[in-house]
Amino acid sequence: MESSGSTPIKPMSHCPRCFYSLAGLPSELRCPECGLKYDSRSALWQRRRPVLAFVMGGGVALAIAFGAIWGMRSLGVGTSYSVMTTLIGLGIFLSLTWFLCVRYRTYFSTRVVAVLPEGLFWKVSFLPGRTIPWNRITEARLYRVSNKVDIKLGPVLTFNVGGVFVDRAETEAFHRAVIEHIEVNV
Repeated sequence: MESSGSTPIKPMSHCPRCFYSLAGLPSELRCPECGLKYDSRSALWQRRRPVLAFVMGGGVALAIAFGAIWGMRSLGVGTSYSVMTTLIGLGIFLSLTWFLCVRYRTYFSTRVVAVLPEGLFWKVSFLPGRTIPWNRITEARLYRVSNKVDIKLGPVLTFNVGGVFVDRAETEAFHRAVIEHIEVNV
């Protein structure tokens, strides 16, 4: 099973609990770092980092710096100092804004979803992950419009898995994997 984006290829590239690299290890084992059990059917989906934001942010910062240096060539020393002070303040403001809007969201709401032999592993941010056993999951419903899946635990409790999948194909692959594990473990 191959796909693009955040969908994993068998075997898993890293442990979903501790992010230890599983490259080169057998496909049916436990993570040497934390002991999480995985097998050849295990699959991992993780939110992608906003790489384009890094590239665009760096380009904007270089353009501002180049423009400031080019513009100060014709100005006097006192005026250059005030322009540089203003640009440094603006740069600090933009950096903090970018961190709060992009990086904070990425670091503190990173979502990892893994289909493991023991159950569905769900982790948000730096909080410890939680594995929901397959015998507790009664149904998985695919949203018609968005890239989300509802996981039903018993007659009342439902939780939503979203924000991890890049496109509809990844969402459907996750849904199929969950349905397959539910049917096997019933």
